[in-house]
Amino acid sequence: MTIKNYLTTTFKCRLAAIFFIALFILSSCGPPLATRASRVRIVNVEQIREVENQCEFLANVRGSNMFAYCCIFSWGFLNDTFYGGAFNELLDNAAELGATHVFVNQGDGPYLIGEAFFCAFCIGPDGKPDENYCVGQDGRRDIGHCEDEFGARVGEAKCEGAEGKNRPECKANGGKWIPSLDEATCKKQNRTWMPEASDPKTCEEIHGVWLPRATDKDSCEAKGGTWVPNQDVLRKLGEDEKK
Repeated sequence: MTIKNYLTTTFKCRLAAIFFIALFILSSCGPPLATRASRVRIVNVEQIREVENQCEFLANVRGSNMFAYCCIFSWGFLNDTFYGGAFNELLDNAAELGATHVFVNQGDGPYLIGEAFFCAFCIGPDGKPDENYCVGQDGRRDIGHCEDEFGARVGEAKCEGAEGKNRPECKANGGKWIPSLDEATCKKQNRTWMPEASDPKTCEEIHGVWLPRATDKDSCEAKGGTWVPNQDVLRKLGEDEKK
């Protein structure tokens, strides 16, 4: 083998190696599916109306694959790879908003647009749907309450004759639940009504901690609540999938 042939063969081998390395990088360039994104359910065109009727629309979300912007193969045999990368990013963006379901309605290949929906809710320790609220310095949720002339709380809800933190628990223990004084009754007794700190600014003024509504299982459980999927939507989706 002459030196010229040897150099030509070496060049071809190196060129082939570079090609396969580049192909490997491009074929694996899509971002991996994050854990939070894996919890988002995909809605198809037959299911979207039910979701729109029963779920809360959060926002339009986008997904793209950065490698596709400058890659000549983006619409060729690597199109599925770029679609997967954009799809994973779209799901992750939806999950960041607290979405439980997403409907992909526009886009192809590396550019996707979808609609994110919230189809689950958090039930607080009191058995009611979780919401934004302020926790006072005493560690309890701040609510509208009545105070006497010395600034002490009066007329708080209580269980008479038994132990119980709420009406169902009190009743189950054989007690009588006494509701707290409302604003009208408080003022009628010539006492001062203190309204609930219903926004972050007011909460800060009373040196409390503002807790926003739980938008995922972790934040719900951190507030002592229970994460409950919207069973009506899930049941309908399950029925559709069996058809």
